[in-house]
Amino acid sequence: MTLSKHVGKLELQNVKIHNFGTFQKQEILFKPELNAIIGETGSGKSLIMDALAILLGQRADKKFVRSGSEFATLEASFLLKGNNTFIFQQLEELGHPMDSDEIIIRRIIYSNGKSKNFLNLEQCTLTVLQKFCCEHVDLVGQFENQKLLSPQYQLEMVDSFTPNFVEKKQYQLTFQKYKKIIQELEELMINETEMDQKKDYLEFQINEIKNFNPILNEEEDLLKKKKKILSMDEKRKQVSKMSDFFSNSEEGSGILTNLKNVQINWMKTKELFSNVVAEKLETSILLLHEVHDYLLSENDEDLSEEEIAKIIERLDLLQKLKRKHGGTVETMLQNLIKYENDLKAINSKSDIIAELEAKKEIYYKELMLIAEKVSFKREKSAQSVSEKLSLKLQKLNMVGSQVNLKISKVEDLQFSGQDRLEFLVRTNKGENFYHLTDIVSGGELSRILLCLRQMSVESGKVSIFLFDEVDAGIGGETALLIGKTLKELSRELQVLVITHLPQIASQANHLIKVEKNIIHENDRERTASMVTHLDEKKSILNEAKKMSALH
Repeated sequence: MTLSKHVGKLELQNVKIHNFGTFQKQEILFKPELNAIIGETGSGKSLIMDALAILLGQRADKKFVRSGSEFATLEASFLLKGNNTFIFQQLEELGHPMDSDEIIIRRIIYSNGKSKNFLNLEQCTLTVLQKFCCEHVDLVGQFENQKLLSPQYQLEMVDSFTPNFVEKKQYQLTFQKYKKIIQELEELMINETEMDQKKDYLEFQINEIKNFNPILNEEEDLLKKKKKILSMDEKRKQVSKMSDFFSNSEEGSGILTNLKNVQINWMKTKELFSNVVAEKLETSILLLHEVHDYLLSENDEDLSEEEIAKIIERLDLLQKLKRKHGGTVETMLQNLIKYENDLKAINSKSDIIAELEAKKEIYYKELMLIAEKVSFKREKSAQSVSEKLSLKLQKLNMVGSQVNLKISKVEDLQFSGQDRLEFLVRTNKGENFYHLTDIVSGGELSRILLCLRQMSVESGKVSIFLFDEVDAGIGGETALLIGKTLKELSRELQVLVITHLPQIASQANHLIKVEKNIIHENDRERTASMVTHLDEKKSILNEAKKMSALH
């Protein structure tokens, strides 16, 4: 494995830590090749890995801010090596261009839980930071080997070794469309009762407006007719009252009745009066009858009682419907169109369902075809990974071990495809294969993970490899082999590892020793983690001997 001169790489130069956990103010220097971080349990060596994880985009927790401080700061400086065109282009696309060979990442963590992020001295989002760092730095935490037991993690691991896996992206894009259609269909079915209720509501509103049949500018005409009706009613009362003065037969006090009585009396005694009286009396009676008839004729109107009732009823209903459907006849008619469109959409639900079912079937068939291609590539990749991983494990004191990554089909389509991965391992020659979860120890898991990371580094853009507690569950000759593997790996890229084993520490090019000391701070004694850097081979070996004596 040789670093291409055409590919740019990052190299971590230093990390500055201020008010972070037990660190008051320290600058940690890193060198090319293998950097080992050592120290007693609780000394603060894991805090260095926590700081690196936060600098690489992990969410910052206020618990890391040193007690009594308002904020903590972390700063990492990376040097670019090789052809930097790709990295320059990547930073340009992220909106953080640079014109030098140094990249600086800075995080500020406040005691109130807030934080700020900087890339090349410009503030950035956590997403931008993560997107850049994940391309170049691989951080393996203490619990990474437990993730290796997850079937989904195992499948993703195989996929990461599958070159030009465009079929997987195509499958997942199509699967998202497929699931969206299924969700739409489910929502249509779930809301069926609600849709029926809405349909009844819309039909009622439509019928109510259509039965009324509103006409633009009709209200003004109805109001005029109502006003006329009200004046007619008053006139009718006055005519009736005046008519009683002319002829009130019940009481016998009407003008015409009294004149009739006068005429009768005159006829009985007409010889007593002149003809002039008779003529005048006759003329008066005829004239008053004409006045009475004319007065009664004023009460004959164009509208019947039934017509008047209809006008009043329609005007009242118009006011009610206006209040209910928007306040004006115009909005009422607009709402009628909306109600009809909504009802049309509901009535066409069956058509929508049929259309969605057809699309679902098309996507399903397409997914099945792509899933076959995905499975074919995975099977080839799984076979290749099995062979390479077996060889690497045998070099790490698992001589008789063999790995068999077995791809099989599942019934249902999933986001990852239609495949299930079985991670089968044989730890001793001639023995049966067992599932990874049923057989391997913690030390064996660490070795498998190390080999996988080694394979990943050989095929990817990663240029810095961080490994926290790589030596969990191992010792003796195996620890020495892992140390040599890390040493070999560091010839091509920078490796940082936290370890408590002398076999690994002795292989380091640069040793970072973390110790706790008592310091005076603000007139009181406090614990502070401090680092010592060892570069000379003799010093490194002497430190490894001390570690060996302690263990």
